[in-house]
Amino acid sequence: MNLRGNDIHCNPVFFSYLVWNPKDYTSVLFCDERHFDAEVLEYLELIGCSVKPYDAVIGYIQDLVKQKKKFGCDMQKCNSELRRHLKDQYVEKNGVVETLKACKTAIEVQGMQDANTRDCAAIMRYFAFLEEELKKPDHGLDEFKGAEKVLAYRKEND
Repeated sequence: MNLRGNDIHCNPVFFSYLVWNPKDYTSVLFCDERHFDAEVLEYLELIGCSVKPYDAVIGYIQDLVKQKKKFGCDMQKCNSELRRHLKDQYVEKNGVVETLKACKTAIEVQGMQDANTRDCAAIMRYFAFLEEELKKPDHGLDEFKGAEKVLAYRKEND
């Protein structure tokens, strides 16, 4: 959802559950909606995400279970209370969030390739610098100075 919170000190997270329907790309976010301003709530609505109180998740799951709905659930991350209410109406789907995060758009892929090209150019400049410097008997280079030089070449790029 790309949202941040502060429910846990020094962690940009908030307590929540998310039920996502991959067939119609809708979702329900169970949390304290006081975390969000009107702009965030509008964004969530735009992407097909409704917001319900954090404590409503059990009732929501119970209703879906009564309707004989099946769940894909990451059982490595699902707590025991939710498991108890899912009964046997789930299919184990471990790593769903990680898999979705790993999927990149064409623009994201191009951005990574462009960044890698710029980084490789900086490293090649560093290698050329290093080759010349090491020819000098009094070069004075060490790992820290080398790392600073690579960083300086990287900073010259966008």
